[in-house]
Amino acid sequence: MGIGSLALHVIAKIEYGRAAPAAVVPFADPHQRFLAGLGALALWLMVAAAVTGAARSAFVARRHPGRWRLLHGVAYLGWCSSLVHGLKAGRPESSPWVTAGYGACLLAVVVVPVWRAVRRAGAGTDDRFEVDWTLCDGHGLCAGMVPELIRMGPDGYPFVSTSPIPPYLAAQAAARRCPTLALRVEGIRSGR
Repeated sequence: MGIGSLALHVIAKIEYGRAAPAAVVPFADPHQRFLAGLGALALWLMVAAAVTGAARSAFVARRHPGRWRLLHGVAYLGWCSSLVHGLKAGRPESSPWVTAGYGACLLAVVVVPVWRAVRRAGAGTDDRFEVDWTLCDGHGLCAGMVPELIRMGPDGYPFVSTSPIPPYLAAQAAARRCPTLALRVEGIRSGR
């Protein structure tokens, strides 16, 4: 939906003469080289994030989750580019409501990682991964999320370490992303 909305935005800007067709090439628009260029950069970085997100299992299958994280991480750069583009391109002065909306987005992007870090710090060190083998289909997403504790075995199914989960790992997120819900986090002493 996001890429479709961006495509409509670009088509409308070109159709109404507010951007040149070259605006889809980063920093090639003759009218607003920098600000339109940030928008084009954000567009292509969003496409890159979508493609790498869709191709995530290919990276996991080849045991290269670090490469996936690096490529998929361009979404952060794209978001920053789109933020500046949206606030400054096409209007002499932003409406207070638009500025407030961008501020709320920026606040959320700052607050959510802090909240996650606080939650991880409070997580018990007794937590371990458990696999329901009746549900596991060997997709390998869990190994891509937490390669520190989960590896893909030669049979294509995960090999889960019995070591406690360090509090900084996104263990719950890995369990939630399992397409068959076969992976879960269990507390040994707490009995969660």
